[in-house]
Amino acid sequence: MMKKNPIVPLVMMFSVILAIIVLAAITHRNGSLTDTAESSESSLPAFSEIIVPSSMPANISISVPAGFTETSSEHYDKYYIKDDASIIITGEELLYGQDDVNVYTDNVLAQYRKTADRFMLLSDEKIKISSQSARLLEFSYAIIAPDKEQELRCLTAVVTKDNYAYLFTCKSHADTFSIYSNHFRKMLESIEILEREKTDPFADQTQPSEPVQSGTQTAPAA
Repeated sequence: MMKKNPIVPLVMMFSVILAIIVLAAITHRNGSLTDTAESSESSLPAFSEIIVPSSMPANISISVPAGFTETSSEHYDKYYIKDDASIIITGEELLYGQDDVNVYTDNVLAQYRKTADRFMLLSDEKIKISSQSARLLEFSYAIIAPDKEQELRCLTAVVTKDNYAYLFTCKSHADTFSIYSNHFRKMLESIEILEREKTDPFADQTQPSEPVQSGTQTAPAA
């Protein structure tokens, strides 16, 4: 059995804690979309020192549900919102040999359990996304701060491919989740993971690059 590298759970801890903080901040709204994550993240200062930026992978094609609009925040350069619901897609490189969707998913669950004030796993399905083996999790969790408590519900899909992990996080307040659940699932069914551009770390950067032949590339859908 391959020995697991301890770096992977540590990276997962940073990514999942960030997702919990920002997603909780996004859903804490008082009737206006302008009350975004930037203005409410400060209400959860306990995690502020380990927040790391995260971005949407460039090689993802999805069909965004009607009514969801693209936005950004201090920590995410692109995600989608509608009222108190949000869709955030992130990804990260894995160490060679760690391309195991079950190991990665278990790390995601472990970090939610560790970080959230309350956590309950509601379902765990094995599915296919873009012909890849994936896990689909549905769970609820609570974020409790001195001045408020948020009960959230989340549908998260986890996919790994070519030593890269993709995390699709769809969530809202627990009492409105049923409004968005079918839209979240249809979006997840639409996902296509395109080929990633790979670079050679040993390439001689001092040599002039070869001329690029004209052509077209498939761009991810907005």
